[in-house]
Formats: sequence, C-alpha cells, structure tokens
Amino acid sequence: MNRLLGCFLLSVFLTSALILSLNFDPVFAEDKEISSKIFSFENTSIIQFTNQGTEDLKSFRIWLTDFSVKSVKSETGWSVQNTPEQVLIFTAIEPLKSGEKVKFGIKTDTPKPDINWKGIDQEGTLIASGKALSEPISTTLSPGILPESNFRIIPENPSVGSTIRVTGDSFVSNSNLKLFLNENKLKSFQTDENGHFMLTIQISQNQNPERINFIIKDQQGKDKTISLQLNEAKEKISISEISHLTASLISDQFYRDEKLEISGSAKPASTITLSIKNSLGEFFLTDTINVDSKGNWHYSLIIPPDTSLGAYTLEINDGVDTIIKNWSVDLAKKIHIFPSKQKFTFGEVLIFNATANPNENIKIILEDPQGRTVLSDNFRVLGSNHFEIKYQTQSTSIAGTYTLFAFQNNEVEIVTVGLDEFPKNELSAKMDKVNYKIGESALIALTGQPSKALEFLIEDQNSFEKFKETITLGSDGKKNYHLNLELIPGIYNAVISMSDHQTTEVFTVGLQPSFLEIDLEIAKKVYSPGQSILVLGKSASNSAVDLLLINPEGNLIKKSESFTNSQGNLFLEDTWIPFDATFGKWVFRAESGPFSTNIEFLVTPEQEEIWVGVTDIYSTLTAKFVTIEGVGAAEHSFKITVSDPEEQNIWESSIITTKDGEFRLLWEIPKDAVSGTYSVTVDDLNGNTASTTFTL
Repeated sequence: MNRLLGCFLLSVFLTSALILSLNFDPVFAEDKEISSKIFSFENTSIIQFTNQGTEDLKSFRIWLTDFSVKSVKSETGWSVQNTPEQVLIFTAIEPLKSGEKVKFGIKTDTPKPDINWKGIDQEGTLIASGKALSEPISTTLSPGILPESNFRIIPENPSVGSTIRVTGDSFVSNSNLKLFLNENKLKSFQTDENGHFMLTIQISQNQNPERINFIIKDQQGKDKTISLQLNEAKEKISISEISHLTASLISDQFYRDEKLEISGSAKPASTITLSIKNSLGEFFLTDTINVDSKGNWHYSLIIPPDTSLGAYTLEINDGVDTIIKNWSVDLAKKIHIFPSKQKFTFGEVLIFNATANPNENIKIILEDPQGRTVLSDNFRVLGSNHFEIKYQTQSTSIAGTYTLFAFQNNEVEIVTVGLDEFPKNELSAKMDKVNYKIGESALIALTGQPSKALEFLIEDQNSFEKFKETITLGSDGKKNYHLNLELIPGIYNAVISMSDHQTTEVFTVGLQPSFLEIDLEIAKKVYSPGQSILVLGKSASNSAVDLLLINPEGNLIKKSESFTNSQGNLFLEDTWIPFDATFGKWVFRAESGPFSTNIEFLVTPEQEEIWVGVTDIYSTLTAKFVTIEGVGAAEHSFKITVSDPEEQNIWESSIITTKDGEFRLLWEIPKDAVSGTYSVTVDDLNGNTASTTFTL
C-alpha cells in the first residue's frame, strides 16, 4: 500500500493530503504582470498564477532547482509537456485573460521545491518570469549534522544477517536522527548530550550481498554516508549453541481444508513436541518435529474437512520451555473472489466475480501498480451473496499488477490481476480501517513473495518505533495479520518491508471528533469521469473525520475514514470520479461530530467546452421555478434558450460566467406551461453548444 501519507487528493501525485498552506514571496518581473502563490504539503506543491497584466497568456514554463518531478496535474483546458531537460510546458487551449487564474500541481522527489517560471503570450513573447522560494521552517526542523560529524560501522566488513554496531560522534547534542540502509529506514534515534550515539542493528537475511550505503539523516535533510561491500551470510558451524524456543505468529482463525503453517527456532539438532487440544482439553494430535543443524524448525497441517468447529490450543515444547498459540476452526471461508482472467489489456474492464456473507457490509479496495487506490467501495452484500466488481482501464492506465483487497468482519481476501502482463508477487498491504479505538484489533492484509519474511514496524508521528515484529508470508504469498492496538491516542505509520521494497499504511488510534467547523476548498469546480478530486481541508487538530461522495441523485457513492493532523490539516487519499458517473452536480462532504461541510462540483463529459444541467425544480406561493446551472469559459457571455415540448423557443436570456467559469440562474415557469419534456440550450460566441432536458 505505498504508499503512505499515506488517500482524497490530486489523481496520481497526491498520495496524501494533509494540506499546509504556505504563501511565499515570489520574485516577479518588475512590471509584476503575473503573480504566483504556492500551496504545499510534503512532496506536493500547487502553484497558482494570476494574470495581472493586459496581455493574454498562452503558456507557462516551469523548471525546478535540484528537484526531480514525479508527476504533474493541470486544470481542464491546459495541456502539459515534460521535456527531456525537465522543463514543464503548460499550454492553454484558450489563453489566460487579464484577471484570470490557473493552478498546476507538481509532485517532486523531496518536499518544498524552488520553482522557476516564465509566462509567455500567444506570440511567444516573454511577459514575466520569477522564482518561488520555500521558506525555511527553523522552529521545527532542527539541525543534527555538523561538518565534523562522523560515524562508523563495526565490524567494517559486515555480512548478510549479521549484527552490527553503528557509533557516531561530533553530532549536535540531543538531536533527532535517522539511520537508513540505502532507501530503507532502519531506526530513529537521538544523540546524547555530547553528540554521541551507539546503535545495535541486525542486517536482514533478505538483503542482497552487494555494495550498500549506510546513511545518517537529520531533520533538515543533511546526511552523512558510509559506502561498503556487504558480504554473503556466514554459515554457523557450531551445532552445540543453545537457541531459545521461538515460534512464528499464526492466524487466530482457520477453515476446514485450510493449511496451518508455523515455524521457529530451537536448540540445533534437537526435537520438539507439538500438541493440539480442543476446547475440552482433548488431544487433537501430537507430533514430534526435528530441529535442523541451524536451529530452525517448520510444521504444516491441512485442517481435516471433518474437524469439529470451535477453539483449539497449540502447545510447542522443547523439554524446557512451552509456547502456547490459540486459534479456532470456523465453518468455511466466507469471501471468495475470482477474476474473469489473470491478464487484461488496456481499455478492458477488470471484472471480479465474488461471494460473501449476505446482508453484511463489505469493503473493497483496488490498488494500481504504484500503490494508489483507483477503486474503493463499501456496500451491503445482497441476500443472494453474489456480487460483481468492475474497474474500467484506460489507454493511459499503468501496466503491472493490480491488487484487490476485500474486508468483511474479521476476514480478508486478496486477489491480484495483471494489466498488459501477468500478475507478480509484489509487496502490498492494506488495513481494514483508518481510525481505531484504543485497544481495538487491526486486521492487516499482506501480500508478497511466497514464504518470505517481512519486517512489520509501527512508528509514531515523530518516527519513533513503537512496535516491531517479523512476519512470514504463507506459501501463497499472503498473510492476514491481527494486531492489538495498545497505543496511546495519536497518528501512526505501519511500515512493512521485504528485501529492498517498502510500503506504508497510515492509521490513527483513539482520535475524537472535531470541536471546530470543517473548512473545505476544492481546487477546481469541474471534473470528468475517471478524474481524481483535489480537496483541501482544515479543522481541529488530531480529529477523526468521515468523508462522503454523493452523486446528483443524492446517492452515497463512497464513504471513507480520515483525520486531521497536528496542524489541523485534513488527510485525504485519492478520490476518483467513477467512469460511469452521472453528469451533474456532485457533493463532497466532511463530517466530524456535530459538524459537517459540503463542497459542490460538476461532473461533465470529457473534453466538453460547455455543460448545462437542471439541478432543481421547486414551487413558491406565487410561482414555480427551474434552477439552471452550468460551466463554460471564465467570464464569457452565453445565450440560454428554453424550448417547450413542441420545440418552440419560449424563453431566452444572456448570462456571463464567473471567474471560475460557472453560471446559475432561475427560470420562472409560465403559468400556462403544458406538461412534457422541455430542453435548455446554451451557446457561446465561438459556436460551442450544450443542452439538457427536464420534464414538467
């Protein structure tokens, strides 16, 4: 699920959206014909340009200093080109006129880039240029690394799986630092009052023997690096070394005909006894397991189809210590999902046929190869227990493995399919909720390489480790992991690592509803099916929030959990307009405690220059009215015509759109109007037209 902070924000590049609005002082041309303003959070920046001059603007050229562009988003009516020189060229279909504004979104490899820009008119003449600089945040980002800071690895030639010491000196006293192995974070720590630290770290058995980098980073992004060759794992020759008895985690729920697998360590070349008892204390089976020369053991069992339902206890004994595991056998697996095929082509619909417990809610999440949520739904399964999941791919969809997660009660199903290739066993994770109560159990669905060991880590907002566990995936590359959340209220990251891959899930524990109103702002007011919505929000800090997406008929299309961070900024995952969305006025709603806020936007056919719709018909004591709304070019004049069922024009008016390209007016229905289907037509001076119908 990478995948972290993290959601509903910009389509491809807003993976999370705790939005922090920062106004910087750009450097403008002397005539100040173009002004710019930046809204930034983490790796995402939205830059807004306002044409303050008299010349129409046709394009903007943007380039960054020492930053790499990951993805770009432009408003409707603007195209974008990324040149080999990393210059972004935004070009308008209709020039940006005096007083008009436009916003572009840019996601970069690191936060808060310096953005250089040029504004160019229709003749290709430079109108103005500038540079938007990020403000230093010295109050929160304290330095930790000095020019004389140094650290070393002991031993100097470590091997795969070995335990090493990392020691450093001449760092800033009591500073917060992080240790990385290549791009994977190993530990967050703090130096002592003398600027010294010493850590003990075990290198993963899954790390490849190759040249690696150990990196120390401070909060300002400064770093110190040691590059060395990692040797292959050393074989342990001694078999007399005593190992304590250990056992891996197992699920707390199994089904008949399902495989139970467990492994661990014990004294090399010894034997251990494994016993299973039912709820009455009666032995289900007893078996002896041989421990290999390295101190490892493994056991698997297919639950017989005639096994009695209920609770069971697994006891593992090496003659000294005993480990007890509790689990239960249930009737059968309740969620079954089958893709119509394993490999799809661009433009095809991904189809999954499914069954689940009837008359109960199920949560569906589909992630693309980049870990972005492209489909999510939460609905009640009908009494027939059968349902179908569909996702329409496009020619621009990303090729690779798509992962479908389905949660119902304490069960989860994971299914993968491929677009333009067969699915691969790639690391992915998803939690059943976002907001948890204190002491509640979280269900985490994991998938990756079969029988591979994962490192599971829980961190708080300050990147301090709160929980760590090694989890072994099943022979099918999947695992359902249950975690009791005995954590203090706050926001946490679940970091899952496998070899050199890592994914992150964000969740909260014990957050309360907000005690303040919720402020919402939407980046643009018009979207097409398949596009993602950019919404910014703010309320009381560390509050639980529910988000709802409602179509023009008033039907709830999506409901999801969210929260505000310590600055009160709303966390949003990508929210996508369905490909089969009804055209018209949609509502995005945020709810928390007694407070709720709506923000409206329009969904129109793709590439349509004008859109018009009838959004309401209502009566007063004296008359009956029709509400006509639509969008078109900003601050342009449009002619609106209403025709009766005989296609005769019965009313005509002119209107000028707002700076956002919107218009809204009321038409009073004549008292002698006949019943039937009426039409509304909108025309502009360029010959563009749009129409809709309504019934009286």
